[in-house]
Amino acid sequence: MDRRRRPGPRLSRRPGLTAARFVEARGERWYRTGDLARYDAVGALHFVGRADHRVKVGGVRVELGEVEAALASHPRVRTAVVVLLEDPAPRLAAAVLAEDDVDVAELRSHAAERLPASMTPAAIRTLRDLPLTPNAKADRAAVARLLAEAEDRPEDDSAAPRGDREQELAGLWKELLGASGVSRGDSFFARGGDSLLATRLVADLRARGWDGVGVGTVFRHPVLADLAARLIGAGPAAAGREAAPGIVHDAAGRHEPFPLTGVQRAYLTGRDPAFVLGGAGTSHYTEFDAEDLDVARLARALDRLVERHDMLRAVLDADGAQRVLPEVPPVSVPVRDADPADPEGSLAAFSEEMSHRVLDPARWPLFEVRALRHPHAGRERTRLGVVLDYLVLDALSIMTFYRELQELYLDPDAVLPPLGITFRDCVLASAPDPARERRALEHWRRRVEELPPAPALPLAVDPSAIGVPRFACRSDHLGPAEWTALAGVAREAGLTASSLLLACYGEVLAAWSGRTGVAITLTLFNRPGGHPDLERVLGDFTSLSLAGYDRAPGTSPLEAARRLHGRLGEDLDHREVSAERVLRDLSRREGAAEAGVPVVFTGSLGLGDGRGLDPLRGFATRVGGLSQSPQVHLDNQVLESHGGLDVSWDAVEELFLPGVLDEMFAAYLGLLRRLAREGLGAWDRAAADLLPAGQRRRREEIDAAAGSGPAPGGLLHDAFLDRALREPDAPALIGDGGALTRGRSGTGRCGSPRG
Repeated sequence: MDRRRRPGPRLSRRPGLTAARFVEARGERWYRTGDLARYDAVGALHFVGRADHRVKVGGVRVELGEVEAALASHPRVRTAVVVLLEDPAPRLAAAVLAEDDVDVAELRSHAAERLPASMTPAAIRTLRDLPLTPNAKADRAAVARLLAEAEDRPEDDSAAPRGDREQELAGLWKELLGASGVSRGDSFFARGGDSLLATRLVADLRARGWDGVGVGTVFRHPVLADLAARLIGAGPAAAGREAAPGIVHDAAGRHEPFPLTGVQRAYLTGRDPAFVLGGAGTSHYTEFDAEDLDVARLARALDRLVERHDMLRAVLDADGAQRVLPEVPPVSVPVRDADPADPEGSLAAFSEEMSHRVLDPARWPLFEVRALRHPHAGRERTRLGVVLDYLVLDALSIMTFYRELQELYLDPDAVLPPLGITFRDCVLASAPDPARERRALEHWRRRVEELPPAPALPLAVDPSAIGVPRFACRSDHLGPAEWTALAGVAREAGLTASSLLLACYGEVLAAWSGRTGVAITLTLFNRPGGHPDLERVLGDFTSLSLAGYDRAPGTSPLEAARRLHGRLGEDLDHREVSAERVLRDLSRREGAAEAGVPVVFTGSLGLGDGRGLDPLRGFATRVGGLSQSPQVHLDNQVLESHGGLDVSWDAVEELFLPGVLDEMFAAYLGLLRRLAREGLGAWDRAAADLLPAGQRRRREEIDAAAGSGPAPGGLLHDAFLDRALREPDAPALIGDGGALTRGRSGTGRCGSPRG
């Protein structure tokens, strides 16, 4: 309208535009302002930008206002304008008004910590003045022209690494990531890094004389220039300083007892039937089927493995130590025939028996191999069951076991490379530094106060009502195309693939728990550096940690995932303190005799050669499997396999209400597949649709009924005390020894009566 309130010439007689802007709803006329907002869990609206500032980059919808807000949150940035540059390819570029000393690499890192890769500007330029329109608003067209022209004059943040620190770091990235053309503006995780590689990067930097960074630093500052600026030391010039002792082989003490690791102690204690859900073994079971299997040849291959690897001859003593036996008898592989009248029944009984075997840790061997001959399509086949105890083997050890077993079965004369160290050497070399252990304990004492509670999943029975738990497995496989797409989504979000999988797991657990956040136990694989044979040594190098997935009201799943990712980096720097010790603090905080987080995430990404736990394809086909651990309700295991991703959930079936595990597993796989198919933009929508419609309606009905009337005032026990005052002589408790009156119960339990 002009000053006389007459329509402007460009708006007059535009019925289409009027219809688009003014709409009828519920009998009223509404104006579409173009502002975008979202509701949080408590019904509050949060402004996220303008509809006319929404663009699409690489198939992902981007709200420019969100990107601008992330940049403007930097303490030395006054304002930011983000635009879409179209030529030669669509990309985001940002202009910022900032203090003179701000570094562009620092701004890029700041944005990368808060935004997915698809929303991080490809170029960031600092300006002294921002072009404005006559209405004193940012002139986005002028900003776009300035940024396009500036691309012909590239700044140092996108150039080759400079200086000793950046060049040293870039060289390590090339070695670890197999990357080429690393620039100072690249992100470690966008180039394919993960938590295991971040751990190796930090170890390699320290070995080369660089300090000042930990795994948490890599997670918080993944951009090369930003990370390099935090390196302290003389680098290669310090190579002459005294080296750390490392891992030294103790040939003379090879068969002497040595201490259990923290996880071994936890596994051993958890087997005690006196504990809730105790009495189960800690085992990994795999079942194979083969035609023309030579069992005697397989036994000889196993004998060679036992001779080669000390921990295949290990036993655990009652005094809390472990030792390697100098000599053991030949491996026995018992074989029996299936019932000709019911071969399928024999196969089912074989699986049930083998999958729940509990091996005696004090007796050799801590593995077991049995075979069942059965008819199939007119031919004889052999079903092979292999039980491996987690007390002596971790995930990488199991992969190595099967890979070498296949090699020795197919070629009995094969010569495997010798091993220069043993698991005992590694345990003795891993004593924590007292100062680091003290810092780790302080870190976890702070963290335990922030952790959300354990999941409250719908259970059918109290866990204490179950004797020895029986586990069942649900599994699925993401094909190579799906897994490649999902890993790309993680990189786009600035996350590791493991962080993305864990965040999706947390989202599912939180949805079924009716909570915004849940604590999850993590299985970590810790092989210290210091020896070239370390990756081929068999043993249990695992440790346990805790993670908290918490999506507070008003935050998106991506924001929650990024916070989880950052916390994981910090926690990995403090692995000297185990989850068991953290849980003791947690139990004291909650005043409980026992505290636990019985829901587990075992992420084995980056381990082994990518073939997974199915390397016997040379002579046998994997047909099933199951893992079990005492005091665990549910374990989500993810593992790269043959270019894709294996996802397995092992759970105590009878513990959960019927259908719950199936629905949760389907929701988890559905969320992963939807992200792989539709990208980051689908995360909010997918997370909102996790619960089945029927369960969601039932919860809404319960919530509505609970909130239909005013909440009663007073304390829960006030009514009992009032009744005790009115009828002090009436019986409250009646037992074999007599009766306890309401008056005595009220005063004895709760103090003096109120008067």
